[in-house]
Amino acid sequence: MYRFIFLMVGPTLIGCGGTGEGAADEGGRGSNDGASTMSPGDTSAPVQDGATAQADAGQFALTSLDEPCEGGPTGRQLVAYVESKYAGTYNPPPTRPAASLSALTITAYYDGGAIECIPAPPFNCCAGCPCRTPPPPSVSVDLDVGFKTADGTLNESFVGTATFEPDVYETLWTATIPRDMVNGTYSFSAGSTALAFSGTFRNAQANGSIVEDPAPALGGSTLSGGTWTASATDGGTD
Repeated sequence: MYRFIFLMVGPTLIGCGGTGEGAADEGGRGSNDGASTMSPGDTSAPVQDGATAQADAGQFALTSLDEPCEGGPTGRQLVAYVESKYAGTYNPPPTRPAASLSALTITAYYDGGAIECIPAPPFNCCAGCPCRTPPPPSVSVDLDVGFKTADGTLNESFVGTATFEPDVYETLWTATIPRDMVNGTYSFSAGSTALAFSGTFRNAQANGSIVEDPAPALGGSTLSGGTWTASATDGGTD
């Protein structure tokens, strides 16, 4: 049988059971069980470690392609998966049956664009809980991209934001071009406001897709703008 004894120390009521283990000592400190403690009247949050604080602050700029993101990936690793020139085929969307396949040329290179570190998200998991390990930090690099079809449907030059994380072995990239800045003869659907490109570079191979972004006020879904595949013109030896 357990006996419960309640001691009044000043204005504070302290409960302890059994042998009294875990009660505060005479210095007012709690048991050293690894839990966070605060002094009376201290309402500040526990101090975060540097990595958690940086992750909470969001992504931040890196100074060069060789600066690692949180000790992990670098922009140099990202651009290693990107060849300078690809040749392939643009396949127009099925909603345009009159359109035909067209030869495609893609160029991609780094020319001093932004380089950013995307920190790993904070990892908070209770002891014994089935928690998934969070993704590692990743790095993003702005690349100059050329995307030109032989039939003139697309004749675009834009900045694409590429991202890379360790153990993925490819670089993903995205870019959005407003409708009034598209240089080719691409025919937009009614209500569409932009072309959104997304693709993958994995050294000698590349592929991706295009969608039309609708006007937010219309609340419609995106429409296909076609797909593409390509291979490095030098066989991936850049």
